Amino acid sequence: MATAPRSHSESDIYHVTTRGVGKQILFEDDRDRIKFGAFLRKCLEKYDGSLYAWCFMQNHVHLLPRFKSFDLPAFMRQLLSEYAHYYNKRHDHVGHVFQSRYGSVPINDDDQLLTVVRYIHQNPKDMGFPRPGDYKWSSYREYIGSPFITDTSLILDILGGIEPFIEFHETCDDSLSKMPFDNKRRPSIPDDEAVKLAKSLTGCKELSDIASCQKPERDARLALLKDNGFTIAQIARLTGIGRNIIQRARQP
Repeated sequence: MATAPRSHSESDIYHVTTRGVGKQILFEDDRDRIKFGAFLRKCLEKYDGSLYAWCFMQNHVHLLPRFKSFDLPAFMRQLLSEYAHYYNKRHDHVGHVFQSRYGSVPINDDDQLLTVVRYIHQNPKDMGFPRPGDYKWSSYREYIGSPFITDTSLILDILGGIEPFIEFHETCDDSLSKMPFDNKRRPSIPDDEAVKLAKSLTGCKELSDIASCQKPERDARLALLKDNGFTIAQIARLTGIGRNIIQRARQP
């Protein structure tokens, strides 16, 4: 079966997610995370890429890279291949390490970019790290300290510096640019406001476009909305997609 082509980003920036096959653990310890980071930096240099945010969770990874040309497939192929070879050798593991296809959502404007940056940095919250700076293995500390892998200049320029960056991650209000990405228990918002937020999160000009995406991309966007506190009923109203499909949608 042929693999469906990926959507291209107008900004050349993508929110990339990849997880362990069968949700298996990708990083047994900090040595594994350090090694993945080394491979990541090497591949970014090879493909002349920039990285605006990252987070290494136990069984999945978030990346926010940008390439001058569409080198994302080659970059991800080398990154995942090199780490899988290392992981199998070190842990005497046989078989696939990563799920078959990584997820990629195009980033097309600054609102979406900032929302995804904060989402990536707040991802460890469910692991018991209430503040982004509490978690060691994300780009958040590079923003408030010394950059190593991350190109922090673009995001800091947009937000106006380190202090606004910290405030952006900690302030919770109802404005579009500051809507908390991981607040699953926030009160529901009216559909007209929800449309604006959903478009910002998914990068879609019209939410009905989600239905025509290829299944991996469609499910990634639906899961993103669910993770962001949208109810299945509201997603169905906004997108026209059936509730059973929304219920089953998972991040890649």
